[in-house]
Amino acid sequence: MPLQWVSLLTIALGPIPDRPDPALVALSERTPGVIVTRSARTYPISGNDIGELRDRLRAQLNMDAAAGGHALTRSEIQVGYAFERSRGECVLIEAQVAVDVTTVLPSWEPDKPVPAALRHQWQQVRKALDTHEQGHADHALAASEELRQQLAQLPATAPSCRDIESAAQRILFRVMTRLKFRDQRYDMRTQYGSAQGAVL
Repeated sequence: MPLQWVSLLTIALGPIPDRPDPALVALSERTPGVIVTRSARTYPISGNDIGELRDRLRAQLNMDAAAGGHALTRSEIQVGYAFERSRGECVLIEAQVAVDVTTVLPSWEPDKPVPAALRHQWQQVRKALDTHEQGHADHALAASEELRQQLAQLPATAPSCRDIESAAQRILFRVMTRLKFRDQRYDMRTQYGSAQGAVL
């Protein structure tokens, strides 16, 4: 019986630019009970000195006030169910979790040659942004695994399929709430990556 997929959670810190990073190909990985899809995108910024770079990043931040920083990670978690009726009861055949994580980062494209020191400084900032966004991705992956483990504890049978789905929704609500607060605390603790070095 094919799984029926239900979107359960989306954490989006801002709009996703439609420019895929050609150096980063989406990675799909299937593990028992969890399907993980990872992808990365970039948005261009220009500037030929540190002042211009700061201005461009600040302008991007102002355009996307919901993001709180210069990069973002969007995570969507879905659950697929397969049920069948047997002897007047609903039998849960399978419950599977899928998580799709998209990371968006700035890509610096100077208009002319720039000093090596500035390139090095940018590389350090970009590395810190990578580190910060990986933290958000790790939270989503951990939440997906937690969700999978808790769904595995659902009763295999119930008087109706709605009973099983309601129990799954309660599990999801708890996992979703913990993930939301974990991400919020992480952003506050790291000052949206600034404390990790993501600042010019």
